[in-house]
Amino acid sequence: MFTTVVVLGCRPDGNSPTPEMVKRVACGVEAATGMAEGQCMLMFSGGRTAGTISEAAIMHRVYEEMYPRASIPSVLENRSLDTIGNAFFCSLLLERMNHGSVIIVTSPYHVNRSRYLFSFMLGHGVSFRTFGPVPGAYTSEERKSMLMAKEMLKGLKRGDLKAIWRRMTDLHPLYSEKC
Repeated sequence: MFTTVVVLGCRPDGNSPTPEMVKRVACGVEAATGMAEGQCMLMFSGGRTAGTISEAAIMHRVYEEMYPRASIPSVLENRSLDTIGNAFFCSLLLERMNHGSVIIVTSPYHVNRSRYLFSFMLGHGVSFRTFGPVPGAYTSEERKSMLMAKEMLKGLKRGDLKAIWRRMTDLHPLYSEKC
């Protein structure tokens, strides 16, 4: 069955990758490397949050520079501006593909919220990879972000991307049609 390894972006340093971004790309390539050729794809996710180039494009450039001999096909999701956007726009792409399992690659502190959002958007569970141990407790910032995500999705059906998008455009300041 086809596996998609989704590498989540993080705010770059202008148009340059941060060390955390490089670690995420390396972790994603490592997750994809052990799979049979043609059975895996990398998806880099992240829009323009700093500079003029999307997080996805910066990570893809890192992938090409660090792994010039790798033959893992890749796709860029470059519309998302935060984690809920990562989950939504990746889910739209994944819905159109003949994908099987999904592995999300992110930083250790980011796993729990990412797991919640991707599972909600896709309507089923996902696997995770990270480059360090996942903390046992949320930081105050992560707790606040998780509560915001749950509040935004409250009352919606898991996997109902049309309803989720309506909610995002009504309530989310980064995706609101009013902005």
